Amino acid sequence: MRFLFFVVFLSSFFISCERDEDLHAPQIPPAPDTIVYTDIPDFSLITVFDSTNPGVNWIPSPIDTTVSDSIDVDLDGIYDLKFTLKHWYYWLSASNPASNYGCSMSVETIQGTDTVAFYGTHYWWIADLYLNDVINNSLHYDYFAMPNTSRFISYQKLGAGPPGLHNFTGEKYLGFKMFRNNKTMFGWVRIERVGYNGVIVKDFAVNKTDGNDIFSGQQN
Repeated sequence: MRFLFFVVFLSSFFISCERDEDLHAPQIPPAPDTIVYTDIPDFSLITVFDSTNPGVNWIPSPIDTTVSDSIDVDLDGIYDLKFTLKHWYYWLSASNPASNYGCSMSVETIQGTDTVAFYGTHYWWIADLYLNDVINNSLHYDYFAMPNTSRFISYQKLGAGPPGLHNFTGEKYLGFKMFRNNKTMFGWVRIERVGYNGVIVKDFAVNKTDGNDIFSGQQN
């Protein structure tokens, strides 16, 4: 009986030691951030709207315009994000010409492996992000297997008046997710509204450490 008790005691002792060693096992620290930040000379995309008729607002001239520009966020010589602004004519009313026009701002990824964070389950609207918002896998990216879909920053349906859908003033951030060389990278772009249908791209950054978060506005 004493021998059995001794064996049970030793077994409990060794198991306890193993658990203690597990509790004190060295933890692998997270890989440090490698953030590539770019403060570019602000470039603006603007489609011109003119009030050409007395008493009528928001008549664009010329009536159909598309302007676009692209940025290379990880500075590898390949463009990653494309901004596009449009306004267009679609006849709807002879008595109110302003209702015949619409306009939009959109952004899309150029590489099929990348995607812009979108709002909830509405993959056509970008997620509205502001300073110090975290950008990681908690945001929405892929939807209906359409990662490089154009997503709207703002949109004016047919009808008079300024854009009422997903409109914004001042500054905000958009988030994106990239996949390069078997690495997942998160980043942000800061934009500012200009007038009725214009946007300034101010700066951007990407965290090139695989899987690491980045905060909107984080530079290092």
